[in-house]
Amino acid sequence: MTLGLFKMNIKGLALVCGISIWGLAWWAMVILEPRWGFANLAMILMLASTLVAVVLPAPQAALALGVSVLAFNWLFIEPKGSLFLHRQMLGFWLSLVLVNALVLGLMAYLRHQLAKARLLTSQLEQHNQWHQILLENSSLTVV
Repeated sequence: MTLGLFKMNIKGLALVCGISIWGLAWWAMVILEPRWGFANLAMILMLASTLVAVVLPAPQAALALGVSVLAFNWLFIEPKGSLFLHRQMLGFWLSLVLVNALVLGLMAYLRHQLAKARLLTSQLEQHNQWHQILLENSSLTVV
């Protein structure tokens, strides 16, 4: 029961962290937009999306990235208020998606490896318990 509650708390904490990262990034981009250019704002977007890719599960992080890229394009890219994409920006958007896909893939792989390691650890603990029981029984029969 407590392990299930612990997992729910961790997932909730990850969601809160992900939302907080995006909130902070969007706050910074909106505040700094009059003083900073596209490159600096885009680096905030890339940093936030990469951090969220580490914190959240892949589907949630990918959805947040998609929504944020569209909102970024709508708010900060000329002509503002449209989703028009200049060819000059295409390389940046492709690199952003590629970097995030790579991070999402690596995090999914690491989470899978962690689950396998936990399973192997529990199996090893069971084997050790059986080994202890067999050792105790064999010492009783010898005496």
